Amino acid sequence: MPSVSRSWFLRQCLFGVGSGLLLANCRWTGRQVRSKPSDPSDPTAAQLTIATDPVFPPFEWRTPAGDLLGFDIDLMRLIGETAGVSIRFRTLPLDRMVPALNLGVADAAISAILITTEALEQVTFSRPYFRTGLAIAHRSQDAALTTPASLKGKRIAVQRNSWAASWVESLPDSRIYLSNSVELALAYLLKAEVDGVIHEAPTLQFFIHQQRLTGITIVRPWLTEGFYGIAVPKAAPTVAILNQALATLIENGAYRNLYRQWFQELAPDLPEVVPRDSPGETHHKHPIAAA
Repeated sequence: MPSVSRSWFLRQCLFGVGSGLLLANCRWTGRQVRSKPSDPSDPTAAQLTIATDPVFPPFEWRTPAGDLLGFDIDLMRLIGETAGVSIRFRTLPLDRMVPALNLGVADAAISAILITTEALEQVTFSRPYFRTGLAIAHRSQDAALTTPASLKGKRIAVQRNSWAASWVESLPDSRIYLSNSVELALAYLLKAEVDGVIHEAPTLQFFIHQQRLTGITIVRPWLTEGFYGIAVPKAAPTVAILNQALATLIENGAYRNLYRQWFQELAPDLPEVVPRDSPGETHHKHPIAAA
């Protein structure tokens, strides 16, 4: 049965002890859904069931009160408003999303899923809705830490079970520390207990702003590039609804405003399809593979 995972299982490494982090408040909560989603080809259909795994801020997470928050959540609601359909979220672990789509439990899935060649063998994706990529974060005074070669022999922190944790396995002679969260990795960077942090650049930007951290620089250009997409069952007509709504939100500026609200930066340009030479084709966080 196909499955989705945030990354391959990585070697374990003890890194720090407990913290009062945002992720500590995230938990999975199941919801009741109808046995079959609405048929988007039916003009009377007015609701889409959207699967999401709310454990990945700032894209999706659940508050202690049970509310769903995140960029993906807000974007999906805007898509629903634009398309004239109501959005009903179904919380599911990533490894259950492809079966849920294939069995008709959900109409689509949004959960910071990278569009990759492997994923396209299992599902259809909307046009890219988010540009991301791995980047180096370092203390501002350590200006030399800017390229993969400069990481040689350095202490590098990454979040366990992430795209970055997979990518750093190829770094020679570096000391890799696996952290339970991006916030914890950044805290150790500020205390000079590691030399750098590698993670997806927009997420780094979000937490640096949220925590009001100073003295940290995110290096440009990024190390890699990838694109998130909304997954739907193969050949499902739902993808046309999503693409039309996304195009409208990009053209009327609503997407740009939402991006700035979450990431305090100008929204990057988005292609209609993923470029063939995108590193996300081979270096990715959420592969889809046979279990």
